Amino acid sequence: MSAHHEVHRDGFFHSGTGDQHNYFHPVRPRRDPRLVARGQVDWLAARFAEPTGFPSGALDAPGSVVVLTAPVGARTAALMLLTGNGQLGGRRLRELSDGGDEDDPVLEAADLDAGDRLLLDLTGTAEERLRGLAPEVEKCWALVEGSGARLVVVVRDEQVRLLSSPLRQLLVTLPAPSARAVLAAHLRPEGIALPEPLPGDQAAYLGQASVHDAAELARLVLAACDAAPRRSAVEWLADAVVGWRNRGEQARALFADHVGGGERSLLVAASHLVGAPLEAVARADAALRRIAGVVAVEDPLHSPYLPRELAELGLEVRGRSLVFSSEPVAHAVREHFWTHFPTLHGALFEWVAEAAPAGGDDGVELVARFAEQALATGSAERLAGLTPGWAERNRPDLAYQALACGLADPRVGRAFRRHVYVQARSGRATPAYGRVLVAVCADEIARLRPWEALVRLHHLARHRDAQVRVEAASAVRALVAERRLERWLLHRLAHRMGALRAEDALLLGGLRVTGGSRATLVAVWRRLLGSAGVERLAADPLTAEVLAEWVGRDPGALVEACDLRIGLMDRLYLFTRRVSAEHAAALLEHVEAALGVAAGGGEL
Repeated sequence: MSAHHEVHRDGFFHSGTGDQHNYFHPVRPRRDPRLVARGQVDWLAARFAEPTGFPSGALDAPGSVVVLTAPVGARTAALMLLTGNGQLGGRRLRELSDGGDEDDPVLEAADLDAGDRLLLDLTGTAEERLRGLAPEVEKCWALVEGSGARLVVVVRDEQVRLLSSPLRQLLVTLPAPSARAVLAAHLRPEGIALPEPLPGDQAAYLGQASVHDAAELARLVLAACDAAPRRSAVEWLADAVVGWRNRGEQARALFADHVGGGERSLLVAASHLVGAPLEAVARADAALRRIAGVVAVEDPLHSPYLPRELAELGLEVRGRSLVFSSEPVAHAVREHFWTHFPTLHGALFEWVAEAAPAGGDDGVELVARFAEQALATGSAERLAGLTPGWAERNRPDLAYQALACGLADPRVGRAFRRHVYVQARSGRATPAYGRVLVAVCADEIARLRPWEALVRLHHLARHRDAQVRVEAASAVRALVAERRLERWLLHRLAHRMGALRAEDALLLGGLRVTGGSRATLVAVWRRLLGSAGVERLAADPLTAEVLAEWVGRDPGALVEACDLRIGLMDRLYLFTRRVSAEHAAALLEHVEAALGVAAGGGEL
């Protein structure tokens, strides 16, 4: 399969060259969740085109707050400001919610440390909601100042008037960088220098191009470099400019010149499976014809996939892969079809549900291209609705890809986070889909929203399926350890949840607890022992292992959690004696001390 270059729609950066990551697919190795945030920041920093007036030192002082707006790329600029253009990495980078989702974590002083870098992106917040947010934003500002953390609030230009007067005093307005600067920034990490001076036609085009155009040109230049590495950068850029500038007209011409349902079906299938083997495109084409009701009229001995027939559609076979002769046309064909054939959207959803699992390794790229158009045309809910079925058909990689695309889209990211939340909390997700939800929480939502990811993972750690519970609890422990959210987790278990369940004990395995959090730890164990009891904790080998760990680590905390209930302490001692005679002896000392203190105080 040909190399795939993906450009980030924000305009300042793209997600890189090579095959896209997918959690489950064997040919796309899984990224270490601990490196995701840092990797994203590194990519941004390497490709960031710093706009004029970028306030590099605005967050030098602890407790600093900046309000940022820009016509494009404000979010990326905020991330670069928070991380010192990537020098600080992404480990302490966290994105706050505007509180519009149910069960959103509420920011409290105990959640913040001096090293935290916080992003509050309000660009997608409705005006009515933003008007009511003033007290919460002011409280957040005060918490940041008190903790020594740093905060950047991102707003659209038209939202500035809705901010309080003190916040408006912190406003920094950035211009859009030039298309030429963005293009150069994209190409620099790949070892490609923008020619100086540029030929006149290329310079003229970049002078009026948008940031989005420049980002797409970078992707096309990299693709041209892969295809013909011995050519010059001027030639790569010339091909990219011509292809990108003429893509729409070429797509319109293809549809105008080829009115037959069979020809258009092949165009659509090929545009979603660029670079896939011809056999895979043929299967997808046949499926689309059947679903859309296109009658096959070709002579059985005449193939629509012969070189001459393909060339008339702007297609060609390279090796065994089917590609468009002009790479930008593939995207334009998809965009044209989704825009001008809205009555066929239903057929397209039925088609991708069938064609993606049948597409083998290329099914993931098919889903990514399909998702881009589905999200752009307002079909987020229908896209999310496909994901449980793919998980059940043993293609969790497809479900993951669709959810990841939705979560990354600033227009519908909240809707997809809501979908994950509802599925996680309901407990109705199948085991196969539950494992997909765990993966997207750990690797996608947690990148910048670790608190929201933990809320969803906690619900999944209560799933009816044991494997889902284990994977979710493991993801919670890893995320808590990496982001140092032990206090937040303990506070949630002690004060923010209803009755605890035995499986909640899994979250405490290996948990790092500082002296300042010990009282909260005791409160958590008090609730666990009170609701689940020693018997239920001991009945499951996994929760029994956690209970045994803490009896050995801090027997005094568990004795204190028993609140002098003799029967509870007795059952805890009997459990411990079965596990370790040494730990049982230590526990007994704490029991006797607690009873002795109580007796001496006249309580027994």
